[in-house]
Order: sequence, then C-alpha cells, then structure tokens
Amino acid sequence: MRLISGVESPSTGRIVRSVSCSWPIGYSSCFQSSLTGADNARFIARIYGKDIKELLDYVEDFAQLGSYFYQPIYAYSAGMMARLAFGISLAIDFDCYLVDEVTAAGDDRFRQRCEEALQHRRQKGTLLMISHDPNTLRAYCEQGAVLHDGQLTFYDTIGEAIDIHMHNQAAH
Repeated sequence: MRLISGVESPSTGRIVRSVSCSWPIGYSSCFQSSLTGADNARFIARIYGKDIKELLDYVEDFAQLGSYFYQPIYAYSAGMMARLAFGISLAIDFDCYLVDEVTAAGDDRFRQRCEEALQHRRQKGTLLMISHDPNTLRAYCEQGAVLHDGQLTFYDTIGEAIDIHMHNQAAH
C-alpha cells in the first residue's frame, strides 16, 4: 500500500501507475504535528492544486473536529487524527483510493459517514482495500487478491480470496 501510493520507494524495481492514486486513506504520518489540522489541510490543498477554501470546508464538515481543527494536531487523540486524515484523503478526487483498515475509526456515526463516502468514491473510481475483517471486504469489494509467501494471486470473487486467505492462515 505504501509502495503503490508513493509514500515509500521500492528497494528494487519500480511502481508503474497509470491512474492518480491516493495515499493510504487515514494515513496520518504525512502531517506536521506542530501545525493545526486546518494548516495541514491548506498545505495538502496547495500540493494538489485544490481550492483551499473548498478543501477546508469539506474537511471541517467531514471530520467534525470542531475547534480542534484550528489547534495543533499533536494535541489530537488517535480518533481525531483518523478523522482529519480520512477527511483530507477524501477531499481530493483520485482515480484509485487506497484503504487500509480505516473503516473502523471513530464512533458509529463517523463510521457511517466513512462508509457512505467510500461507497460514493467506489461508484466513480477504484478502491484498493486491505482489511483483516472479511465482512468489510465483502461490503466493498468484488474481486480479491492474496499475498502469500511473496506471491500475489488474484481471484475473480472476494469470497474466493477470503477463503484462500483463511485456508493459508489455518495452515500456519
């Protein structure tokens, strides 16, 4: 996920992307902790050439951090950080969204907002999702892949991929 997004570079070879790819949704390590959530959002808006006010409005509404949005993020709880990261991730339109276990962040109301936002993105783009929860994968994915012993194998259905993964886990 980190290689596909460009957060890390491969030690050998190269990653070829023909579509715009998000960083892993909810990935908060890209933030500068002494800046406010709003300042971090402004910075990312500039990087991606997005309208700053539009992006700030979207993130403030989506993340629902209240006055904390204007406070340094080193004071944020893990849940607040996940809200900010999720909001900024979804404020930018990508062809492909990378999702790594983020759908469990926050309270029930926030999780519902996240699920609705991801389903909306799925209608106009691609979700590449990693999860240990088979129900999450079934809810969002039609096809699957399993990485086992360094080999990535693709499957036509998510059910088949989950079954193979569970079999591999039981064998270890």
